[in-house]
Amino acid sequence: MAILCKKCREKGLEFTAPEDLDVLVCSYGGVGTTLFIDFISKYKRVNCVDDCDRYKHLINPPNVQKKCFKAIYLFGDPIASLISLFRRNYQNAHAEKIMDIEDWDKIASLENIDKYASEEYDLFKFKRHFDLWKNSKTDYPVLFVKFEDLWKNMGKILDFLEIPKSALQDFPKQRERESKLSSLDKKTAESLKRIYGKFAEQIKREKSLFFNKYKKKNEIIGKKKVNLLIQYYKDDMPERQKELEECIKRNINDNGIDRIFMFFPKEVNASHIKSKKVKKIFLRKQLTYWDCFNFANSRLSGDICVIANTDIYFDESLAIVSRANFRNLLIALTRHDIMPDGSAGLMKNPVKRDKEYKKIDPAHSQDVWIFRPPIVKSESNFIMGRAGCERALARELLNKKINVINPSLIIKTYHLHLTQKRNPEFNESYIKREIVSPLPPSNVIPLDYYPELKEVSNIKEMVEFIKKMKISLSV
Repeated sequence: MAILCKKCREKGLEFTAPEDLDVLVCSYGGVGTTLFIDFISKYKRVNCVDDCDRYKHLINPPNVQKKCFKAIYLFGDPIASLISLFRRNYQNAHAEKIMDIEDWDKIASLENIDKYASEEYDLFKFKRHFDLWKNSKTDYPVLFVKFEDLWKNMGKILDFLEIPKSALQDFPKQRERESKLSSLDKKTAESLKRIYGKFAEQIKREKSLFFNKYKKKNEIIGKKKVNLLIQYYKDDMPERQKELEECIKRNINDNGIDRIFMFFPKEVNASHIKSKKVKKIFLRKQLTYWDCFNFANSRLSGDICVIANTDIYFDESLAIVSRANFRNLLIALTRHDIMPDGSAGLMKNPVKRDKEYKKIDPAHSQDVWIFRPPIVKSESNFIMGRAGCERALARELLNKKINVINPSLIIKTYHLHLTQKRNPEFNESYIKREIVSPLPPSNVIPLDYYPELKEVSNIKEMVEFIKKMKISLSV
């Protein structure tokens, strides 16, 4: 789900999902991707040449469920790719898309190529990008194309894309590459060889054209993977920590969650969390919503992503999201608070504001955000858990013309916080934003997101629908 640029909107597009495309063209950068997309766009529906849809440099192949979908992955000499990025002053914008979230403290090294090389640390992870695409099994064919041999193989590439050979006359003529190692300072060149030399040799040995391993099926219809993104929080109060660990345990055991990406703001001992479902990421800073969206855009495109606080867990109704198409949709859920007697109800906890305690309308608070990346970039660089962050994020997303709904009477999230201990830092640093219109809890999900249904108005109907879908749409 991405909002498109003016150029794309002039073609009659407003939002795009991977299924809207005929062909996806991707690379780790600096290998003629822009030139190639610009040419292919004359004949096929392809991702945006200016990358407004965030598909151009995806780290993983997206989960696409569409008949006749195809992808092209361009690769080439990684040293020449890096030089190309710096020569065009694209290094910072490109790093934002593909570098590890854990490496943001090293961003200063991108000032110029000499400084970058002197650090002898690979921020761009070109090899990982290539290996992830090459080794992933997709539901569609991916043709790998070596940039250095692109022109001599254009005939075969056009055959794969089912574009007439006559189009060859319109493809730009090959020129001598400007990005050369010989153009750099000798010390810088040697440093780049030490960083990328082994991968450069690997690329030389790769064939000019080859396919990935993909599932050859007439049509792919099925559920998408559900990924939970949470920040691990270590509380000084043992009773509160037990609550947090209980939520983590429940989410690990939740069959509706396929993977959990757990972000650590500092080094803590979490060796007791041993599930293969959990991927630990040491961030060395407080997690922001922007971090989550950027991580999802680059790593989890086409899947379903769920951002939640550590003290949240789910029930079987979460399975509902794995079947939704999420076209221009983001689900923001109001939590159900667990009570001392074990019952649960929509949040009514009083919160301290200006030395007074006021009850919060459930329509004004959302603890869970569910979407299908890539999602449009928003000014959401504020820390999760800060007072006012829910309303601030809702305002940013609505300003981007994203449809935000709150079906929290259907998809239920549970908040375990019986100790009522709160970190004062989160309330004192209140995030002030323009007031957003309330998102009232609802028991309806619009028909557009479940085209197989005429109407769904309660949880029992939806759960029964999901059970039927698993049978009738199994492949």
